[in-house]
Amino acid sequence: MPDLQGLFNKVYDKGANALRVTDVSEVRHLFARDGWNGWVQQPVTQDGDQVFELSVEGGYGRVTGTESAQPNKRDFLLHPRMEAENGEITAVFKGPSTYVSSPSVNRPQQGLVLRYQEVEPGVHSAYVVWYDVFAGNPAIQNVNVWRGDGETTTLAQAAGGQFSAEIARDLRVLGVRRISFLGGINEYCCQPYHLHGLTASDTVTIDVNTSVASVEGEPPELTLTDDATYDETSVNPSNPDRLRGTFQVADSTETAAEAYKAADGIVTLDNPAKRFFPYVLKARLVGDTVFVKAWRGRYDPEPDDWQAVVTVATDDDVPALPEGPGLWGVMAGHAHDGSYMEFGDISFKRL
Repeated sequence: MPDLQGLFNKVYDKGANALRVTDVSEVRHLFARDGWNGWVQQPVTQDGDQVFELSVEGGYGRVTGTESAQPNKRDFLLHPRMEAENGEITAVFKGPSTYVSSPSVNRPQQGLVLRYQEVEPGVHSAYVVWYDVFAGNPAIQNVNVWRGDGETTTLAQAAGGQFSAEIARDLRVLGVRRISFLGGINEYCCQPYHLHGLTASDTVTIDVNTSVASVEGEPPELTLTDDATYDETSVNPSNPDRLRGTFQVADSTETAAEAYKAADGIVTLDNPAKRFFPYVLKARLVGDTVFVKAWRGRYDPEPDDWQAVVTVATDDDVPALPEGPGLWGVMAGHAHDGSYMEFGDISFKRL
């Protein structure tokens, strides 16, 4: 006898090139194929006449703040087929167009929305996982329940938590040498060897400590001290080698050749948007507990373990948490003056 329940639990989803069979408990949204079709755009806070415009650019879902100033608008973008009480959602955050403090703060903000409900007429609430903009560090991931009326800038939050995700594309310097050729060329051997895709068009700042030889007659000992001759500020790397894990920087002030020596240092991208983005954010909600993990994608596999577990509690501002089934999706906030944020593919699974 055929599995009628199993057949009932499946739908036929006509993709761009083929007919797929997909279990309705799992949804994968591809912006290149589906755009924003069917998504519900629900304001949580509204700032003046600010408008968020939805589009698809290069296969990514883009949300643009079209009006000047008025930076405190936040929207829940909800997928009608992503509905559950408990579930998991994963999204690629390609990142914001800007992440700067001057000349005026313009840091579009992205997040995941879990179990959205209109808890009472005109009151919108959901579990949200989102990156920081106020402290200026998007590695900080916040986990909480939001409540807003969708008409004012007032946003209430429950008692949640936060954690620091390892998403920065920083490189650790393990060794350095100097080549004497048409001046000096500093070479840096780094970890991870793939250099997080570093290119010659990037701008980086380098801070290095190098080894100092032990005193003769004493046991071998590795001592590291600051070596300003290998420090660089806002320079373009050259010859990135993602097999050897090396790159070079021309330096006309230091020309004497030096053999490789041990080092310990850090290479940081000057552009915060490129330093931290893109990355993948995944969240699971069971009851009132949120499990979260983030990873860089491309070169990094998904971590086996959850990196944070936060149980959200009520407080005076949020006297009740969303219970029962709700819609899931993503959050967009703070875009203005033409700034935008972009989302990659999004997947959802009902638990």
